[in-house]
Formats: sequence, C-alpha cells, structure tokens
Amino acid sequence: MDILGVQGYSYNSSYAAINILADKGDIEIYDVDNPYGNMPTKAIKVSQMDAMP
Repeated sequence: MDILGVQGYSYNSSYAAINILADKGDIEIYDVDNPYGNMPTKAIKVSQMDAMP
C-alpha cells in the first residue's frame, strides 16, 4: 500500500485492492519483524496455488 501511495496511487484504493486479492486467495499477507520499531511490518507474497503453471 505504501509503495503504491508513494507512486501517486490512492492509499484507500490500494488498501482495498490488496484486501480483495487476499480475500480471493491470490496473495497472502503476513507479519515480519520490523527492525526499526515495535510494530510488525506487513509483507505480501503470491499464493502458492497461483505460482503454479
């Protein structure tokens, strides 16, 4: 979401699109350690089902 927002895309639309993709199972959203603070950072990866040819 932040990467798209910095490029000029709407933060709200980016957030909605990411959640739609996650709800459909196209992507997975998970937490990773944040070396710069106490709050975890969200990471996104393509679901294993979609990665198959």
